[in-house]
Amino acid sequence: MIKKQNIKTKNKLNRTRVLVLGLFFGCFSLYVLYTLFSVSVLRGEDLKKEALAQWTKSYKVKNSRGEIFDRDGVKLAVNIPAYNVWLNPKEYNGSNASSNVVGGNENKEQFIQKVSEIFNVDSDEILDILSKDKRRKIVQWADKETIDKLEEVGEFDWKGLEVEEVQRRFYPDGTLYSHILGFTNIDQIGLSGVEFSMNESLIGKPETVIKMTDSYNKVLPFSQEKTFGGSGYGDVVLTVSDKIQRIADKEAKKALEENNAKSVSVIVMNPTNGDILAMSDTNIYDNNNPREPKDEAQREEWKDKTDEEMVAEWQKNWNNLNVNVLYEPGSTFKTVTLAAAIEEGAADDSTELFCNGMVTDIPGVVLRCVRWQNPHGRLNITSAYAESCNVAFIQIARLLGKEKFLKYIQAFGFGEKSGIYLNGEQSGIVPQTINDMTPVTLATASYGQGVAVTNLQTVMATAAAVNGGYLLRPRIVKQIKNGEEIIKSFPVEIRRKVISKLTSDKMREIMEVAVNQGNKLARVEGYRIGGKSGTAMIPENGKYLENKYVASFVGVAPIEDPKVLTLVSVEEPGNGIPYGGTIAGPVFSKIMSQILPLMGINPETQVQDKETAQKIVPDVIGLTLKEGAEKLGEVGIRFHIEETDVMENSIIEKIEPDVGTVIVDNRIVKLNVRNLKPEEEVPNFMGLTIEEAKDLAMKRNLTVHISGEGVCILQSVEAGSEIKEGMAIDLNFAED
Repeated sequence: MIKKQNIKTKNKLNRTRVLVLGLFFGCFSLYVLYTLFSVSVLRGEDLKKEALAQWTKSYKVKNSRGEIFDRDGVKLAVNIPAYNVWLNPKEYNGSNASSNVVGGNENKEQFIQKVSEIFNVDSDEILDILSKDKRRKIVQWADKETIDKLEEVGEFDWKGLEVEEVQRRFYPDGTLYSHILGFTNIDQIGLSGVEFSMNESLIGKPETVIKMTDSYNKVLPFSQEKTFGGSGYGDVVLTVSDKIQRIADKEAKKALEENNAKSVSVIVMNPTNGDILAMSDTNIYDNNNPREPKDEAQREEWKDKTDEEMVAEWQKNWNNLNVNVLYEPGSTFKTVTLAAAIEEGAADDSTELFCNGMVTDIPGVVLRCVRWQNPHGRLNITSAYAESCNVAFIQIARLLGKEKFLKYIQAFGFGEKSGIYLNGEQSGIVPQTINDMTPVTLATASYGQGVAVTNLQTVMATAAAVNGGYLLRPRIVKQIKNGEEIIKSFPVEIRRKVISKLTSDKMREIMEVAVNQGNKLARVEGYRIGGKSGTAMIPENGKYLENKYVASFVGVAPIEDPKVLTLVSVEEPGNGIPYGGTIAGPVFSKIMSQILPLMGINPETQVQDKETAQKIVPDVIGLTLKEGAEKLGEVGIRFHIEETDVMENSIIEKIEPDVGTVIVDNRIVKLNVRNLKPEEEVPNFMGLTIEEAKDLAMKRNLTVHISGEGVCILQSVEAGSEIKEGMAIDLNFAED
């Protein structure tokens, strides 16, 4: 009985256990099923998003920066490989710098020494970086030759040194395109010039790359990398010609040296479509190193400057003298005055003008012509322009009236930006309202004084005067390309019509006379040239500086069908000659004589001066008889002399009719001359010793600069010339 009872009890316990276990597994199964249902159905989408967020990584891929080409495909800005060098203290020390874990670089002292030698970094600076936690760059853009030195060391522990290969912007021609191209920062972002204005086109939009990885950043199997968005970079094609740019740059530098000038600027353009073919100035910097001084003199000047002062100094170098800097144009502005007067019918060939040397009818002001001591006398509009008579142009402006004159000043583009794709363009300073056109402003603006403009504005206004009357937007960017595909073209843009074709034709005719009779040094053999010179005073603190000028010349060729327009501006020539025709005219001629054949513009077989039966008496007062005879012969005027006992170095004191008078072709002019006294003549130093030459110079109150030893073999001023106040003569000596 007891045994049966025990069996029953045991069975009951077993059933209870089975029941409990069954209940447990049942509940567990229900929990598992619920969890699966919850994960897959109720929270499935949310969990899937969380997982994808953990697995998926995205990053942006930068494009290579587009290159910049000239109009013929010459590369002006490219990308080259470079290397950034970093020091990593954690790798060097084998851990955080503050820990005591052994490891890292096994040659710590030699490591510091070699890094210092190869990369020219102070060893104390290296030690300081390695004693901290933060990774730091020690060299930006090391070249491959420097990096190769690491391999030349052979077996060595370089732990702690990291070399990162990057791209660097490189300008093959250094300073040749300083202000056109500009430069980029270390992240390849344009900061100046075309690099700045075309930055978005050059870099495009970065692509977004998406991939799936595990926690170790390894790509998951069967996953695919996907790329979204972005647009490729574009190469920029300029209107500039590398060949013409080199000519302009070469002649600008020569003019700077020959004239001992502060600066020289040149613009060459096509006046019919606004294409800038060259833009150069001598205020240069190296695009590859824009914050470096341009020469040793500037390096010395900069050495004690503060950081704030250095920013201003860099900006001076970066200033594009043709676009960013204002100046008073002087007589080149007379093109605007005369074109406006002809267009409005205020002046024509029948208009009689008269120069008595000065204007005195404005209260408290006396305005003089450059020839105020020998006034031009009677003039017409052509002779007034050719002789550049200020008094006559005041009369022309008054005939035009202040309302219409202001209208044309603004219509020709002065007082507004031209829209060129270069940063920092100035709009200029000109009258804005009729109230600004006071009697003084009306008078002085007529000959380019009291207004401030850029070289580019002068070029565009002159182009409008000769191209049929159209003010254009200057083009410096022609196309944006990707390979052979043209992404974008920049069409010719006409800003407005300023004058009629009839007026434009007349202006070309007058400008040709100005070159043939007034600015012969600007002529180019075999071509018909038209142009205008300018000699502008330099204002500072409300008054004009003494003996400081900007000499300029702007001209076009061929005058019958203009294809090339060139402006040359010489700031503060230091050779004692301020006149635009004398200083800038020859530079213009040299540039054009090289450019015109290069562009396929052939010279005419025979070019005649477009001189009718009229001639203008040139200014020969104060010249020697030899010099005056040559100048009169250049314009085909015959002369006779009242005096009988004359020599080649006799000085011309008077000419009849007066200088500037329009005469008929066969008219003979009369000259009055005086002979120099012996003490007024430059003596003959040839063959004298140094002491003898010094004694003779002292007697004649002359300054001489002596070079060499022995006897005089060369003097810079011809013997017999008139001694001028402050004259200095260079004497070269050699052993006999």
